[in-house]
Amino acid sequence: MGAPHFLELLRGGDLRSIGKSTAVFAMVSNQSMFDELWTALFSDDRLVVMRAADVIEKVTLNHPEWLHNHVDQLIQLAEGAKHKELKWHLAQQIGRAHV
Repeated sequence: MGAPHFLELLRGGDLRSIGKSTAVFAMVSNQSMFDELWTALFSDDRLVVMRAADVIEKVTLNHPEWLHNHVDQLIQLAEGAKHKELKWHLAQQIGRAHV
């Protein structure tokens, strides 16, 4: 159950749907799984990226410390984000990472 599994669960549907994000959220129970989910932010699939960002935002409500390993990438993503839904989620994460 690694990042490829997360990618598969986050695919499909349209931008108005959360797809299987709730299932992915329930699966992320430690730093290692969070790190695997983090890789989904670099997918070429806009839906996967949006849903991964949404799950990451929700997970970090309770575990903001899981972002610490990703602060540099978080800043780079925020600087280069083109899609508004990704920008919204990244803004929340930056606040939690205490950047």
